[in-house]
Amino acid sequence: PHSTVLDEELRYLHCDYCNQEAFLSLIPCKQCSITMFCSNACYQSALDSYHRLECPVTKDIRLLFPNVMVLAFRTLAKTITSFNNNLEELKLFTECVEQTSPSPFDYDWTTIGAKDVYATIHSMSTLQGKHTAIDLLQHAVYAIVMSELLFGKTLLGELCGTNEAHRDFIRVLALHLCHIAPVNFRTQDYMDYTPKGREQFGAKSHFTASYPIMSLMNHSCAPNVDRIDMPSSRAIVVIRPIKKGGQLFDNYGMHYCFAKRDERQTELMDLYYFECKCEACVRNYTIYRLLPTKLRGGSFASVMSPEIDEKLTRHDKRAAAAVLPACYKFLEKLDHLYPCLELSAMQLSVQRCFQMLYSLESGKEKYKDICLI
Repeated sequence: PHSTVLDEELRYLHCDYCNQEAFLSLIPCKQCSITMFCSNACYQSALDSYHRLECPVTKDIRLLFPNVMVLAFRTLAKTITSFNNNLEELKLFTECVEQTSPSPFDYDWTTIGAKDVYATIHSMSTLQGKHTAIDLLQHAVYAIVMSELLFGKTLLGELCGTNEAHRDFIRVLALHLCHIAPVNFRTQDYMDYTPKGREQFGAKSHFTASYPIMSLMNHSCAPNVDRIDMPSSRAIVVIRPIKKGGQLFDNYGMHYCFAKRDERQTELMDLYYFECKCEACVRNYTIYRLLPTKLRGGSFASVMSPEIDEKLTRHDKRAAAAVLPACYKFLEKLDHLYPCLELSAMQLSVQRCFQMLYSLESGKEKYKDICLI
């Protein structure tokens, strides 16, 4: 990701820079003392990329902004820093980006630099012209507060001085990022230790992040891929058979298994300003508990038996790895019956196995005997 911001609850458990858990061993910033790092190396990297500019106002932005807007602010701070605080160069660069509208696929991501990564962020959709008056007002207020904090409490005030053109540029750039953030920035999960629940580990919000390539995927209430959050990256895994040349469909949080069509349509219109016309909406797929059963006999149980389900509940990674191939065979062979209860349940099982195998896990299980968790 270009930038990340830890979930509020994890600020004193995970490193602000690498997002890794560092239970009882975090190092506080020497200036703001509320931003924590797992090592001096991460502390220095954060200073060099965003924290030097962000540090004087960290407390303010955490108090005033929701996480997605904190990330918009960090993206702004990181971008200014990547241009060595040269606002004139940054202004010319953004003007060029707006004229050329580069795609993330225009770059080699094994060698891409910080400036070009920002170009892909700057080119993300803002849904300009579709926002409600209330949304526009809210984004404008966020942008004004961000700008004034930067001018009043950081070195940016001295850099701009009395140059009103530079100040206006920062205000416009902040507003642009405030438009981008709610539409494109996503929450990444990790597997938290939950001994009191049915399962030993459960997905929990880890951080908010910006992924330029993944933001290009369109939504479907019946997606064929899922995002798996790994320790240092995010991967896309297939959860339904996709024909050659077929489109990858992500899910923006409204899945037909868990919400009726009217609810999904309303929520997607409110958040993303579009009327969903995916297969689940066009064909009006019902919610999970009302899906029909289309298989006779024990074909589902032959793959996902009660014994295997119990092992997955105990977070048995060997069982997860062993059952995945059979799950995929089941989905591929019976795709013509979609949607039905058995196929939807198998999709959820595939997602569960991938999370178990590859997601970042909390280390709190190690300390369960010495502290109250």
